[in-house]
Amino acid sequence: HAIHLQLDGTGQRVEHVEAACQPGHTFSVQAAATVLACGALENARLLLASNDMAKHGIGNDHDLVGRYYQSHRFGVCGHAILRNPTEGFIYDFEKDAEGVYCRRRFWLTPEAQQQHQVNNIIGFFFRTVSGESEHRNAMVSTVLLIKILLGGAKKGPTRFLQIVKQQRRVIIEHLWIILRDFPSVFSQLLAVAYTRFIQKRRLPMVLPPKKSNHFPLFFQSEHAPLRDSRVVLDPASRDAFGMPRLKAMIKFSEIDYRTVRTFVMLFKKRLEESGKGSFRLLKKDQDLLDHPELRRFNSNSHNIGTTRMASKPEEGVVDTDCKVFGIKNLYVAGASVFPTSSHANPTLLIVALSIRLAEHIARNAEFKK
Repeated sequence: HAIHLQLDGTGQRVEHVEAACQPGHTFSVQAAATVLACGALENARLLLASNDMAKHGIGNDHDLVGRYYQSHRFGVCGHAILRNPTEGFIYDFEKDAEGVYCRRRFWLTPEAQQQHQVNNIIGFFFRTVSGESEHRNAMVSTVLLIKILLGGAKKGPTRFLQIVKQQRRVIIEHLWIILRDFPSVFSQLLAVAYTRFIQKRRLPMVLPPKKSNHFPLFFQSEHAPLRDSRVVLDPASRDAFGMPRLKAMIKFSEIDYRTVRTFVMLFKKRLEESGKGSFRLLKKDQDLLDHPELRRFNSNSHNIGTTRMASKPEEGVVDTDCKVFGIKNLYVAGASVFPTSSHANPTLLIVALSIRLAEHIARNAEFKK
């Protein structure tokens, strides 16, 4: 565990990094250059907590470390019922030239984004993410039921019984669906086993079969950067190593809500105008579109933007070489340097920027000594 960045007497260089394998047993690591690559939350926490030489934290002269915290807003809203779900409908996973599973997505074109003044957003047919049973498919119910029961079992017997009691209605509904549609589970389990053990490829997710003709629309959208969306140190809570824990204060703006609302309604309009099927919005779906600010945010996503890149220190934490402004030998790698989040998984851009940073450090004569 990296627990402290120690600056030298000038306050302009990292002298060493304090670390510990267990509480109370610390050691230090010295290097010509130091790169933080701990993820957007821990990058910010380490910079903010290293405040013995820099009162407000390293790189935080302009109160920007931890700000512009972004994540993807995602969920399921509405479901499609197709006129013919078997005719020319590309729904399942496909393989690319290297045998990697891919799925097709719906998206708003740049022209549509400009016209409606919305962010990036994509969607695809999925299964419900709520644990509810409107899908009416035994395989999906089996997966969701296992997740509920295993999740409770991991928290101990007392908590398991509480979860079973709280989720009793949902559990009974899933059991009824499994019993009623039990024969269909075998063929789906065989398909999953074949891909997993024979083809040596694990399917990313289990999808409801086409014959159920119930296709929930999953969306994942860009989160517009906001200065007041941030993480801060919590002085009242410390971890086992004595470091302050983080408090997340994520915020969304009207464009984030408008993006989801516009995407879902345009999808409904285009699907029904095409004659391929209908798109149904239940009360809970309409409530989400009407009052998205009331929906609890699920942080099971990507943490982005807490040490954003900029051309000058008044606007960001790192420069275009990912170097922390004002510190000669400290760099940051990862999605925390992204100024914006897009809708997409950030892994490829993280890798690209990391390779670029490594090449920059390798070219720097000072770090070759």
